[in-house]
Amino acid sequence: MESIQSHRNENTVGRPPIEAEGGDGEALAALLGNLQGLGDDAMVGTGLARFNPQRLDAIRKAAEQKVRKQLEGISVLLQVLTVAMRELDGKLPAHVIPGVTDHLEAQTQELACWRELANQAAYIHAHPDFAKRLARQYVRQAEALDEWPRADSPEARVAEEVV
Repeated sequence: MESIQSHRNENTVGRPPIEAEGGDGEALAALLGNLQGLGDDAMVGTGLARFNPQRLDAIRKAAEQKVRKQLEGISVLLQVLTVAMRELDGKLPAHVIPGVTDHLEAQTQELACWRELANQAAYIHAHPDFAKRLARQYVRQAEALDEWPRADSPEARVAEEVV
């Protein structure tokens, strides 16, 4: 699988663009990947390439806002933990620690997903020729996966009737 990073002449390891392991981060990675239409052989950012510069900018800004909010949330949680540790003489109840750890891990994974989405949108926005090639590939891939309605398909006819 080619990626935006390999377009920049960097090495990739052939993995999906937004990678996270386990829990909520994995669910978010799967959601973002599916919304982009990423198959196993898809090029990173292919689904984003179909958007115009204004939409790419909006996606980037929204993802960056989500990153800022998640960082603020992690910071607040760490402040609470600091106060709790001080007030409890460094002894948090054992049943609390796994929940806090799991939550921080999930937040960190989601943060990475949103950051990667923002980076992809910014890169595609900045490289319109590359985006055009990706968009053409997106259409071919979507047609091959039967995720793109053909003009003679029932889905296309229903869409025309709605419009």
